[in-house]
Amino acid sequence: MDISLLDTLRYKIDSAKVLADVFEYFFDNFGEVPEFFSMGEPAEDPFLIQLLSHIGGTVFSSTKVKIRRPSMFRIAEYNFIHGGMEMDGAIANVIYFDDIRKGILAIQKPNEAQTRFVRFSSEMLPSNLSRDASKFNQ
Repeated sequence: MDISLLDTLRYKIDSAKVLADVFEYFFDNFGEVPEFFSMGEPAEDPFLIQLLSHIGGTVFSSTKVKIRRPSMFRIAEYNFIHGGMEMDGAIANVIYFDDIRKGILAIQKPNEAQTRFVRFSSEMLPSNLSRDASKFNQ
């Protein structure tokens, strides 16, 4: 396994037109390699979980969804987080680079053949801007 292929994955997350191809690349090069999972350490990223909850809300046409049993791992050298979770009864997987704050979420709902893919990016707002913006939420 060539861990430096995470740099290629970073590029693909940022530029790919077919998001399913990015997950296929991830699984071909990392997801089916047992030693890959021993490289990372468990990760708790409350910001990412909250972001995924809001993204899931968009996918499921609600304001926010509950994320259950998140299992995330970080490879610090590459600023890379990957993992799975249950999202509103669906199985979801995420690949995310926190240095560029971009990732892809894959969601598979029970009894649906199609997997939904969402590319996302995030930006932290300064506290005063975030507070002022809240008055526009209705």
